[in-house]
Amino acid sequence: MNKRISKTRKIACGFFAIATVIATLLAPSCSSDIRQTVAETELLVKRLETGSEEERVQAATELGDARLSRAAPNLINAALDDPSAKVRAAASTALENIGAPSVPALLESARERRYRAPILEHDPAREAMIEPGFRVGDVELSERCVLCFFTEVFENLEKTGRARVVHTLGGESGENKIYIVELGGEQVTAMHPGVGAPLAAARLEQLIALGCRKFIACGGAGVLDSSIDVGGILVPTSAVRDEGTSYHYLPPAREIAANEAVVAVIKAVLDEAGIPYLETKTWTTDGVYRETRTKIDRRRSEGCLAVDMEAAALFAVARFREVEFGQMLYGGDDLGGSEWDHRDWRDQASTCEKLFWLAVEACLRME
Repeated sequence: MNKRISKTRKIACGFFAIATVIATLLAPSCSSDIRQTVAETELLVKRLETGSEEERVQAATELGDARLSRAAPNLINAALDDPSAKVRAAASTALENIGAPSVPALLESARERRYRAPILEHDPAREAMIEPGFRVGDVELSERCVLCFFTEVFENLEKTGRARVVHTLGGESGENKIYIVELGGEQVTAMHPGVGAPLAAARLEQLIALGCRKFIACGGAGVLDSSIDVGGILVPTSAVRDEGTSYHYLPPAREIAANEAVVAVIKAVLDEAGIPYLETKTWTTDGVYRETRTKIDRRRSEGCLAVDMEAAALFAVARFREVEFGQMLYGGDDLGGSEWDHRDWRDQASTCEKLFWLAVEACLRME
């Protein structure tokens, strides 16, 4: 069914139901007038939903009948949202002619709906056309999983026999191995989720579809405070949603909070290991080359000590799918000074592997 038709029909249904009840309860003389209005409005709806452009223009023009516009105010929104500019113009003119005080607000509301960014049009539907369980294969995995963004860690673990490949996910970017690692006799699933919010979120979705339910992620992040050393550990307690993926899972908002229970587990593991860390808000962005000075200053003023590319999206997917998720970040390049400093942060393989095993331990601690 055409979306415009479906929308208009739904709008009209509520009006008809209410009007019919009112017509039944009122005196015969009053109910006949109401029934006439209902009949006229029903005809108006039919023309707005199935008519040609010319017929829809005529129907929109008839909204200038104050009796009809008052009886079915939602039809005004339907006409103002019509894909045809001629229909929208006719509706606007008709409403202005009757001098309805709400006309400017209605017009502004219609403009906002028409021109607002699509990313703000949240759809809470649980099912999508393509579900994450499609074509992921069938493999038995531990429900505990570490998402590690350090490629060299997996290369070393596989080379030394401490990580065993149990499954492979395919895709346009090539094969992505799923590993099993062991700590203290217990198994944990592990995988590199890919870089960037869309890919990492998709990989998280696939792992959830394969049975994983408890996640710890570990990866690098830029720092917005130059006093944070390379390799310094940051524990995100929230993330600024300056990426796109999270908006497909949760209603628009500036930030998303981390799972407090998982944050507590991560902190306990780090405390027991005697490893210092900072709790912080992180800035998740898609624009690696659009981290401008103005934005950096703004994010620091909001309390962000780090900038990353996945946290907000992963928090959102986990909340939507009702699984547990937490993250540890490794202080990498420095954006806190007058100039960017790479700090050779990738040359810290041993530190990255230590962080991986801390993530494994935290994952095993999750209840």
